[in-house]
Amino acid sequence: MSSNTSVNCNNKYNSKSTKKSNVLLVEDSEFVNNAIKKELDGLGYDCMQALSLEEAMQLLKENVYEFIVLDLHLPDAYGEKLFLAVTTHSDAKVIILTSEQDVDIRNSLFKFGALDYVLKDKNFIKSIHKIDDMINSIEANKEFSILVIDDSSLVRKQIEMILKVRNYQLYLAQTAQDGLDMLENSEIDLVILDLELPDIPGLKVLQRIKNNPEHCALPVMILSGTNDPDLISSVLKGGASDFVHKPFNIEEFTLKINLWTQLSNKKNEVHCLEQLLTQYKSILNDRNMVMKIDKYGVIKEANKNFCDFFAYNKHELIGESCDVLHNDAETFSTFLNKLQSSRDKKKKINMNIKKKDGNTENINLNITLIHNNKGELFEYIIVYG
Repeated sequence: MSSNTSVNCNNKYNSKSTKKSNVLLVEDSEFVNNAIKKELDGLGYDCMQALSLEEAMQLLKENVYEFIVLDLHLPDAYGEKLFLAVTTHSDAKVIILTSEQDVDIRNSLFKFGALDYVLKDKNFIKSIHKIDDMINSIEANKEFSILVIDDSSLVRKQIEMILKVRNYQLYLAQTAQDGLDMLENSEIDLVILDLELPDIPGLKVLQRIKNNPEHCALPVMILSGTNDPDLISSVLKGGASDFVHKPFNIEEFTLKINLWTQLSNKKNEVHCLEQLLTQYKSILNDRNMVMKIDKYGVIKEANKNFCDFFAYNKHELIGESCDVLHNDAETFSTFLNKLQSSRDKKKKINMNIKKKDGNTENINLNITLIHNNKGELFEYIIVYG
């Protein structure tokens, strides 16, 4: 992204969805069901409730839901049978409610496409907010692209099933060359690379990615069935970001993907803020006439346009009271004091400003109050003109 490109930090890298989803809650405990509904209703979700599979099936016939929060233990169904009955009649993404004793069932349901789970333990009520976190992360994943390079159709299909339900953009390649071509022609955020490829060894593919200036910072997750510590060491020293053994545990795999997604989003947020900072500096340096003063009215900065217009050298202003520029100093000081006590972060005012030669100019002032992370005022930015 070039420095003169307009940046919107509230678009791609904002993890919070503005549109809330339709959610079906399927839980036979009225207390738990109502607790979840109360929390999600408060967050803006549109929730319907079912206490049994029969009730859930009727609601699924009548409505379309984007998410289903599903208890694995209902009076009329249980476990995999319950999960398949629901997903056969709905394309909604399923978040499982389960106990710690359901580890084997949880793992099998991941294979069928379960999105995630929330444990029904002693801290369950406090954990309900995790459902909102899951849904928001799913929305953010739509902007994250993953390239999978693996010659095994079985592995590719498994990864596709796991990641598609989480809304990732996927590119699937059977050979190393296909993967490298996709990398050149697509915007990729993460590469999942098999070490044992038929055309080019995975280690050489990794080297080619890391030796390319355009892709060298791209995270690469290695998949392999090897237990050779020397090979694993070579891969990590060669620039791989992570190593996953085949066959992999689905929950562990998705957690690692989530971590890389979050890290990538944080890096992109920082990049976005850097671009905004560049624009901010550009405003201070180039736009109209700009001055910064501290909360006591002492001049901290004045740009070239300001100094030229008022015929001052910069060193004549820095450290001086801003009253030197105002014919009616009392009025300006009073205005600043009022501004500090108000809730306004921006204010416009018209004043007579005194030039170095004593002449005055009637000019508009656009004043922005800047606060620190404690909410305390520490400076003003004033744009004249």
